[in-house]
Amino acid sequence: SSSLWPHPRSVREYASHRKKVHTVAWNCSGTKLASGSVDTSVRVWTIDEGGRASDVELKGHSDSVDQLRWDPKNEHLLGTASGDKTVRIW
Repeated sequence: SSSLWPHPRSVREYASHRKKVHTVAWNCSGTKLASGSVDTSVRVWTIDEGGRASDVELKGHSDSVDQLRWDPKNEHLLGTASGDKTVRIW
């Protein structure tokens, strides 16, 4: 059998949200992964070259985080949109 994923052992799972995840995105340098969830939180995972991760929880939305997007040139700037009708820049 063949696989479309060239490195099956490089798949990682980073779990921290308490409810369903709606959105994920890598920053422009590929060193951080952000996720937004129904649990109203945003998680930013810093991933090292070995695949080990540390995460920070960003709080402030009062409803599900439905979309997020990293700035294409600033690897530290993240925008999120929520069901609470707000957009936040972190």
